[in-house]
Amino acid sequence: MIVKIKNLKINAFIGVHKHERIHRQEIIVNIALEYDSKTAAASDNIHDAVDYELIAQKIADACANARFALLETLVNRITGIVMEDARITKATVEADKPQAILDADSVSLTHTVSRG
Repeated sequence: MIVKIKNLKINAFIGVHKHERIHRQEIIVNIALEYDSKTAAASDNIHDAVDYELIAQKIADACANARFALLETLVNRITGIVMEDARITKATVEADKPQAILDADSVSLTHTVSRG
């Protein structure tokens, strides 16, 4: 099964410019994670499912307590958080930085990790 967290809004200190190191910026994160959901579907028990609310909270906490120069570093950190749950076999994380370029909607990076 693929679980998607869409348009998760987080605020982070991110960037190499002085103003980016002083003011938090909104980053929009999209995550697709894959896991075998057969047990969760059969049991209808939250403990057998991937807790996407917990994943979102861990991401928000990690971003609130860190500073990033590069979007690459942020995306890598988020991907690592998603993959902490051993049941997740594959994760794709895309992060958009809307304020990166004046004449663009955003700059985004996408990172995919698979187990095995």
